[in-house]
Amino acid sequence: MMKDEELLQILKDKFPTAAIADRNRIKIKVKPEELHASCQSLLSLGMNYLHTIAATDYPASGEFEVSYIIGSIEEDKRNNVVMLITRVSKSRPVLQTVSDIWAAAKLEEREEWEMLGVMFEGNDGLERLYLPEDWNEIPPLLKEYKLKRWVDEERERHGLIFERIEHEH
Repeated sequence: MMKDEELLQILKDKFPTAAIADRNRIKIKVKPEELHASCQSLLSLGMNYLHTIAATDYPASGEFEVSYIIGSIEEDKRNNVVMLITRVSKSRPVLQTVSDIWAAAKLEEREEWEMLGVMFEGNDGLERLYLPEDWNEIPPLLKEYKLKRWVDEERERHGLIFERIEHEH
C-alpha cells in the first residue's frame, strides 16, 4: 500500500497546493479553469474512481465550493483519497464537466445542478432528478431558499429556532 507521504510527493510535482488533510486524505485546491486538466492528471496517476461530487454554498463569499472525492481501485492506492477542491462564483457558477473522465460524474453533476444551480458545461444530462419537472423556484439547497411552509415566523411559533453557523475555509 502506498503511504500518504509517497502519494503526496507524486502529486506535489503536478499540484503545488497538495497537502495531507488527514489520514489517507490528500487535499488539492485548483482554480475552476484548471479543474478538467487536474482531473485528467489524477486519472493518469491511477486515481481512477470518482466517489462523489459535493457542492457547498458560501453566501458570505458569494461562492460555491465544489469538492471532488477521488480514489483508486488499484491495489497500491486503494486506501488513499484525493479531495480536489475548487471555488466558483455564484454569479456565474459554471464548471467544465468531468463526465468524459469518470462516467459517474454525469449523475453527480446532475444532482449538484438541480440542488444548488452549479452548471457543468458539456454535461448534456442536466435535467430534473429529484424535483418535479415544473419546479420554478431557486435550487432548494441554497442557503437563501426558504420552504414556503416553514418560514422563520412559523419556526419560531413551533419553537424550532436554531443557530446558523457559517463554515468558511
